[in-house]
Amino acid sequence: MSTTPTDITFRPTVSLGSLYIGTTLSAIISGITCVQVYDYFGRASRQDHTILKVSMMLLFLLDLFTTILAVLVTKYFTIDNANNVAAIWTIPWSCLAFICLATINDLIVRSIFIYRIWKLSSSSISAIILSTMNLAVAGFCFALDLRIAQLGDFGNLSGISWLVKCSFGGMAFLDSLLALILVLMLWRMKTGFYRTDSQLESLMRYSIHTGALTSLVAIAVIISYHYKSDEFIFIGIYATLPKFYLSALLATINARDSIRLAIPGAMPGGVMPGNSSEHSAVLSPKFDSREVIGVFTSKWRGGIE
Repeated sequence: MSTTPTDITFRPTVSLGSLYIGTTLSAIISGITCVQVYDYFGRASRQDHTILKVSMMLLFLLDLFTTILAVLVTKYFTIDNANNVAAIWTIPWSCLAFICLATINDLIVRSIFIYRIWKLSSSSISAIILSTMNLAVAGFCFALDLRIAQLGDFGNLSGISWLVKCSFGGMAFLDSLLALILVLMLWRMKTGFYRTDSQLESLMRYSIHTGALTSLVAIAVIISYHYKSDEFIFIGIYATLPKFYLSALLATINARDSIRLAIPGAMPGGVMPGNSSEHSAVLSPKFDSREVIGVFTSKWRGGIE
């Protein structure tokens, strides 16, 4: 049974205020992302594979479009229909487009992290399983977008609450799983040498921060939707989610030079000297420290790391 607008007490201060705050924060993060992208293409992308460069440009364009769509969603509620409570419950096309583009953004970013896991583990099975889970999460999000388009009214969302929770719950679970797998793999590669281990710990922190941040935002969407589904708090929080994905990814990529230079014997630009027996001898037989760092920070063996 659907909920009509007259059944809901509309509180502009809470509903529109939270939407405005979410859009503003989304725009701020997007501005930070612009600086990160400028830094990437201006300095950090020189040795990267073309596939990674194209992926970064695509993600940047998706980020710009989602920012524009978030502004249009806010404009629809706060300006176009500020005095029309009945129309406020109608779902605008910009909201549907935002979900679609945000899902594509999240799918690409997670694919890059899955690629890192595959390069470190050389396990096709784990990569296939994680990729399948990634596609499943994206499938739930696209299905959610389609169902919302069919309903056309926020008052009817209670009938698909399970789909909302499955979509964002899947995001939180998969992000946490990817971070956990990366951390465990890097932990097993610790050598006992301080400088090498410190760099592996830096990579672990990057992985934890990335997975924890996006997971917490996805969980916040679920909680706000569950307890305040008749308000727009969950929309405001969701507006920031794709921004955090891209910003976290760019942070790890742009930090490559500082990570490389901290490796014993490393030179600017990621050049390694020929004598690295200390590292190749103490790490797993499948990897040396240069290759582990390379998976996270540079073009290694023709890949898109």
